[in-house]
Amino acid sequence: MFENLSETDLAYLAGFIDGEGSIHISIQHEEWFQPIISVSNSHKETMGWISSVLGAKCVYQYDKRPESGNWKSMYLASITGQRKILRLLQLIHPYLKTKKVQAKLMMAFCELRLEERMCNPKSGYTQDDIEIYERLCALNKRGNPKIAETVTAGFGKEKEYKVIRA
Repeated sequence: MFENLSETDLAYLAGFIDGEGSIHISIQHEEWFQPIISVSNSHKETMGWISSVLGAKCVYQYDKRPESGNWKSMYLASITGQRKILRLLQLIHPYLKTKKVQAKLMMAFCELRLEERMCNPKSGYTQDDIEIYERLCALNKRGNPKIAETVTAGFGKEKEYKVIRA
């Protein structure tokens, strides 16, 4: 999975996710957390390559404001699955600039969930899982927040983070 990508491809993909992507956790059916990496752009060929590289099942086309006629169609590709997301983020993390903290939190979430499932396949969500979800929500919130961020390795063991809002 993603092993055939060159360093150049990994760096390009990281830059694309930094600028046009989202690293987030969605709540599905008000019951379970689903980690997602998604990217959107109006350039169909680029999104075809991104979709192919990510192994996205499909690329969605949507019109942002069809009534105005001044907007290009947008294309959205996304991937889910904790193992897949964890592997991708491990490979592109060194190249990320603006979403490095989100990537680190998502990797911690995926590692925790995979570890918890190995021990107990029917395990519920831990406080650490919920904290990571809330942190990602705060980091991805729209607007112009002032965010100071520190995240340490081993999220469940050593927690050091803060969010400062304007």
